[in-house]
Amino acid sequence: LPYPSYSLLSDIRKNGVTVIDGVRNLDIGELDGVMVGKLVDNLLTEDKLPDNFYVVKKKPTAKAKIIIKSLAKLHYLLPNKDDIFGDENKDIILKICDAAGYYMPKKMDTTQKRIDGLANYKEYFDILVKAPENSFIISDYLYFESKQVVKTLKKEFPWLDNPREGIEIIPQIKLVGEVNGTKIKGMLDFIVIDNINKTITPYDLKTGSYPANDFIEKGYLGWNYYIQASLYKILLSDEIAKHPIYKDYKVQEFNFMYCSRMDKSVSTTVVNNPMHLECLEGFEFDGNYYTGLNELLTIYSDYKNNK
Repeated sequence: LPYPSYSLLSDIRKNGVTVIDGVRNLDIGELDGVMVGKLVDNLLTEDKLPDNFYVVKKKPTAKAKIIIKSLAKLHYLLPNKDDIFGDENKDIILKICDAAGYYMPKKMDTTQKRIDGLANYKEYFDILVKAPENSFIISDYLYFESKQVVKTLKKEFPWLDNPREGIEIIPQIKLVGEVNGTKIKGMLDFIVIDNINKTITPYDLKTGSYPANDFIEKGYLGWNYYIQASLYKILLSDEIAKHPIYKDYKVQEFNFMYCSRMDKSVSTTVVNNPMHLECLEGFEFDGNYYTGLNELLTIYSDYKNNK
């Protein structure tokens, strides 16, 4: 859907209104941390590797990655499509290497050694050529790390695997609604439905390299998760109010469930009602101003209506 999301509102707060129609220099979907987050979400809530995720033994970095991606886009021009790193394709590959400034140390052969180095990533190359455009390629190390995070979460929160009677856990909740006159979308990791007490609690999973004790500073504030908390609670509340079965249920405070990829420390942060109001209207903390959801939506709609 062509609606703004939390990530766009976060980007507006960080970089200004021009990001609305701009092109990001960095595709954040390729960042290791983002891919681990997506993977943990699926492994925990659906117990499987997502269909658009591929695991490789070796993943290129820096210039090697640029060259492999260029080769994948130009593979139809290569003289030998079966033996990508063979002699017939050598001239084209070396031209791409030269253009990207990809060289070996001075004492090494600067021709064949470069091609031999790139050939280590043939598995990655093959996936780039064959996989759909919205695919993610992750190293087996990060895949292992993601499974360890899931294992830690299930150990710390055993109810994720064995909810008590009357409890339902529903993953991947698509949210679409209108907030302050702007149509907006979101994807909530999971909700916990208590059919006995008639409550619904929203949860969002987060991972990062920092310890759990730093979540407020580095995640909630640093990554502007506070915007997500207020937005998703509003969208979920509106959705539940219209639902034929759950319209009488009360939506509880928003919860962030965080696990550090490094030290496996875990925390839960509850965004209580005073915090929720701060998220809506904006607030100051430690000398910084955090723009509220309402103001960000006004900035967005003003820009779209009068560029």
